[in-house]
Amino acid sequence: MTQHTPIEKFFDPMTQHTPGPWKVNEGGKAVWADREYPKGSGVCVLVELPYYDGPEFPSLDEVTAANAHLIAAAPAQNEALRGLIDYMGWLANHGALDEKWLLDPVVNQARAAIAKAETS
Repeated sequence: MTQHTPIEKFFDPMTQHTPGPWKVNEGGKAVWADREYPKGSGVCVLVELPYYDGPEFPSLDEVTAANAHLIAAAPAQNEALRGLIDYMGWLANHGALDEKWLLDPVVNQARAAIAKAETS
């Protein structure tokens, strides 16, 4: 009998994306996730960034690498935002935030960022 890999190894059914951590390749031009696939271990390339590899615009390679690192950080940032929202909610519910309304714009901004990331 064939043993199947659980679908959760490929993407998170709650968020519909490949779970982190995501990594940037050595050249800084692709973001990938190291996953175990049904046919063995492998690399799932999530995005290959366009780049210019010429002497006239060396800073474009730096921009491409910076973009790759920002994309690769997305799962950790998403998790951190969710944790902060939960923690601030806990503090508010336990009377630890006297001026909760001061944090509402920040919490709303965090929720909007999460919603934007989850919109397909």
